[in-house]
Amino acid sequence: MSVVLKVTQIGGPLGVILPKEVIGALKVENGDTLILSETPGGVLLSSAVTRQLEIGRKVMHERRHALRELAKK
Repeated sequence: MSVVLKVTQIGGPLGVILPKEVIGALKVENGDTLILSETPGGVLLSSAVTRQLEIGRKVMHERRHALRELAKK
């Protein structure tokens, strides 16, 4: 998905308004936290929940044997 956003002044700082399609793709609601990460190709916008789930899945995959042993107890 490629979306053009206009930078505008919101109160004191600059900001952008996210269209419904972007909000839906990020699965975020009012008050949620977004993470803006610099990448070699530009920037990546993701929801904090999505990032936390990615980290959790990685840890569970890397530690699956230990987690299986703990589940037996």
